[in-house]
Amino acid sequence: MSDQIVSAGTHFALNLYAARILTIEAYGVFAVGYALVVLCQMIHYSLVAEPLIVFGAGLSRPRFRRHVGMSLGFHIRILGLGVVIAGLGGLWLGHLAHGDTIAWIISLAAVNVATLTMQLFRRALQAQNELGAALMGTTLYSVFIGLGLVWLFLHRVSSPELLFLVMAVSAGIVTVWQFRRLSPRLTTPPKDGLLSAMVRYGGWASAATLLSWAGSSGPYVLLPVLSSVSQAAVLRTAMNLYLPFQHFILGITAVALPAFARRVSRGEATKLSSAAWQLITWLGILGLLYGLAVVLARHSLVAILYGGRFGENTVRVLILGSVLPAIWTALFVQVAVLRALGRSDWVFYSHAFAFGSVGIAGLTIGARFGAAGVTIALALLQTATLVGVSIGIGRAQKDREVLADVEAKSLAAAIGHA
Repeated sequence: MSDQIVSAGTHFALNLYAARILTIEAYGVFAVGYALVVLCQMIHYSLVAEPLIVFGAGLSRPRFRRHVGMSLGFHIRILGLGVVIAGLGGLWLGHLAHGDTIAWIISLAAVNVATLTMQLFRRALQAQNELGAALMGTTLYSVFIGLGLVWLFLHRVSSPELLFLVMAVSAGIVTVWQFRRLSPRLTTPPKDGLLSAMVRYGGWASAATLLSWAGSSGPYVLLPVLSSVSQAAVLRTAMNLYLPFQHFILGITAVALPAFARRVSRGEATKLSSAAWQLITWLGILGLLYGLAVVLARHSLVAILYGGRFGENTVRVLILGSVLPAIWTALFVQVAVLRALGRSDWVFYSHAFAFGSVGIAGLTIGARFGAAGVTIALALLQTATLVGVSIGIGRAQKDREVLADVEAKSLAAAIGHA
């Protein structure tokens, strides 16, 4: 929880610094690059970090160290994908920024390799309930980013590429400390079905992740194509004020997921549903209050945080996006429940349903109206996804009830024959 708050605060400060120092167009390009980094992080989380948590919950420390070592094989493959995305993205961002393409490729590749490795080790520490160590790593990351920004400010040099390099160097230093803390044992995958289960789980989760990214960070890539790169900057300045709450909720669900998974493994589905609804109720109220507070203080917030560089366009997006915190709360908690039930396939179905019903048309049409149009489309898309996830939970619980009933009847029949 504290770990996620520190992480959210760090990236908020980084984006705030970038919005104040860079030109509006340069900040728009930074927002697009940041969206590509988030894409790599989300793919990595679904394929490596999340299966590590779900299948590593409850393992003893020696067994978990071998579990982390096995996961490093998946991790290295995802790093290769991250470098490929950095190469293609760097070519496009260099074109958008009219800058050095090689510098963009290097900075994106470096930040992907460093942050993905840091993410893997942080989740491993959380899965072993070493929350203090996970928080220490995130705090060190924040400190090094702060020192890097101070250095850039004092030397009066700033560019999107340099900001990404600051992230990369900071994450790289923390990764060394995390590795020494975990001491993972590199090992070959066991022949007990665990590997295939992780791959199957991660496959569905990654497919859902791609759709989830398209519905959250994809608009930053879409806006320069259908509108302008400055509209990507406007959207980012508004979302900077809502994303801390999103990170807060994601932090809670990341901590809750292992607990949800343990309840499922013990057959406590009823307690799981009760705990999830309590989270949704209280955090949903908090989300509504958060959105209301941002709307009431919108003019002051934009003036103070961005020094008058962004005006009514950002204010308009803040008003339209005020419903997002409450929607995110219900959606992320329900997704955690569905994944704890082992039904990541239904997470994918939910995103696919949302994109097919409102996402593709909504985002395409909305992007033509700039950041404001995209924000409306995002709210509709997230709501449709929530509907799909709720249906998926109902189906998953019904399937478990049917399976339990079949097992009970089989056991009774066996006893009767004995």
